[in-house]
Amino acid sequence: MDVDEKPDDVPVELYVKIKKLINDGYEQTSYKYRHLNRIPPDTTGLDALKSIHPPGFTRIMENAHQQAAQEYMRLCDDEQIELTREEFKEFRRQTGRKFHEP
Repeated sequence: MDVDEKPDDVPVELYVKIKKLINDGYEQTSYKYRHLNRIPPDTTGLDALKSIHPPGFTRIMENAHQQAAQEYMRLCDDEQIELTREEFKEFRRQTGRKFHEP
């Protein structure tokens, strides 16, 4: 059965209520407590978070910038350089990481 089809054993009122919640943007936030929540209409998740928890917003943005930089460097090799084993070992040492010989 398609998720959009009302099963015969579900009352119409219940089906309509839940369909409206889904259409209004509600999402499950807890299975254990059966909670739903949503981002306020006409706002983004980032704006909503920033308005109630600026440190969380800052952390998310820092992570997003770091992830974007990592993804860019993985995909684009315009600035990529290759080091010798000795140079790479020293790079790892100076950046606080260990070098494991393959």
